[in-house]
Amino acid sequence: MRTFRLGRPSPALVVSIIALILALGGTSYAAFSVPRNSVGSRQLRKNAVTTKKIANGAVTGAKIAKSTITGKQIDLAQLGTVPAASQASSADSASSADISRDASGLAGPLASGQTLRGTFGMGGHEDAAGNFVQEEGITFQIPLATPPALNYVAPGSLATSNCPGSFANPTAAAGQLCLYGENLIGASGVAAVASTPTNFGVILFPLLPKTFTGNYEEDGVWAVTAR
Repeated sequence: MRTFRLGRPSPALVVSIIALILALGGTSYAAFSVPRNSVGSRQLRKNAVTTKKIANGAVTGAKIAKSTITGKQIDLAQLGTVPAASQASSADSASSADISRDASGLAGPLASGQTLRGTFGMGGHEDAAGNFVQEEGITFQIPLATPPALNYVAPGSLATSNCPGSFANPTAAAGQLCLYGENLIGASGVAAVASTPTNFGVILFPLLPKTFTGNYEEDGVWAVTAR
């Protein structure tokens, strides 16, 4: 019986086998490699890109569609103060602080220590001594909590503790209404109806001598300070 023996492969056969293996390997690599710029949105499965796949800082503002981010996506507590609104934080306190400093409101009462100023003037003709003469009113721009006391400072008179100002700079101590006369013709001063002002103002009439007849004039400025 004849025995079959395998012979040693020739060098040419070895080279051929190696070339075949390399060719098959290259084909496999070519079949599973992805060319550059070949994957588009159609090749991506739904929900394939997750948060872990996105690098930190990779998404910029230019990539975000307008009107897509709302307060639900923003932690408002982490936002700083808008530069243009740097004074907005004082608005709430100002609405009460300014009123407290100047007055408790236009309806009053005027805050303690605050001063109102204005002018007054009276003039007419007295043709018979003892006749009833003119009356004029002063209304405070903001009512006072309590009526002030009336003071009259005649032209050229010195300042007092109740009325430490002047015609050029009318002032009044707390709880005082000061009238600083400038022109005084015929009259000797002013008086108030019912003797004292009210918290809303005062009604004034000129003081004329009992025997006076002719033209009279009296005017000036006033200041009142809340108690």
